[in-house]
Amino acid sequence: MIDFFYISLLSMFSWIYLIFFHGRKNILKDNFFWSSNIIFENEVRESNDTEIEESICVIIPARNEEDYILSTLRSIRDQKIKKLSIIVVDDRSTDKTNILVSEFRKNNKNIRILTGKKLPKGWVGKVWALKQGVDEAKKKEFDYYIFIDSDIKLRKKTINNVINFLKERDLVMVSLMAKLNCKSFWEKTLIPPFIFFFQKIYPFN
Repeated sequence: MIDFFYISLLSMFSWIYLIFFHGRKNILKDNFFWSSNIIFENEVRESNDTEIEESICVIIPARNEEDYILSTLRSIRDQKIKKLSIIVVDDRSTDKTNILVSEFRKNNKNIRILTGKKLPKGWVGKVWALKQGVDEAKKKEFDYYIFIDSDIKLRKKTINNVINFLKERDLVMVSLMAKLNCKSFWEKTLIPPFIFFFQKIYPFN
């Protein structure tokens, strides 16, 4: 009976912590980790039309992304960053990814294409592709690195807003989760609990 009491007490305090305190540094101001209101656009001051002066290197790992890679590249180009370099790491694609990026590069000389090397033992595919991109980027000096998947479409001024957000809050890094497509029945059924579980591990605060 005593053991059950203490176990129940421990369980109660665990849930109190998880619901009210987990992922919150400022208890009065931070959102609860399970809140759906933790949205970057609501937290950031909208950037003006002034171009940022910092140099940016965007690294994109791409494997068989012929359906999405051009949309991603266009959205990055349209950010209007003056000192922008883009490195696409073609992770041994078997479709037209490399061809499409090469065509896009003809009118966008700030793009480099790397052909990914064979995956070494102990590495995971995307991380290995990013590692190769970083090694290539280190040949020059950049103020900021941006890692982005090859099927993400950025809204206008996203990069400007992120850089301003980092500087205003004196942060070294910020990680943004993309807004996921949620239209079909199964997407609406499965994506919300997936996001909730993801927030339990990595609170968006």
